[in-house]
Amino acid sequence: MLGDYEMKKHELIAKAAERCGVKKEIAEVLIEAVFEEITESMMRGEEVAIHGFGKFFTRPYNERKCYNPISGKIAVLKPSVVPVFKAGPNLRKKINK
Repeated sequence: MLGDYEMKKHELIAKAAERCGVKKEIAEVLIEAVFEEITESMMRGEEVAIHGFGKFFTRPYNERKCYNPISGKIAVLKPSVVPVFKAGPNLRKKINK
């Protein structure tokens, strides 16, 4: 990790409000709506692609066996679906400058 800074949601809202010249309450409603729409789309199995930024999608995993080194036993992991974000080329390029 490049730094130890972690932006909190309330900081993101404040920065968005400042950048757009709107009240924090309005920025909060908009940001929450974007997060909710991305979440709901992923729950339906849809991919959300934001041009120039990246893609949000889900990756399914089948049931599989794994070894627990503490107990020494074989465990069975249930099937699951994991949320994934893949950065687009423009975002990667900006980060690596």
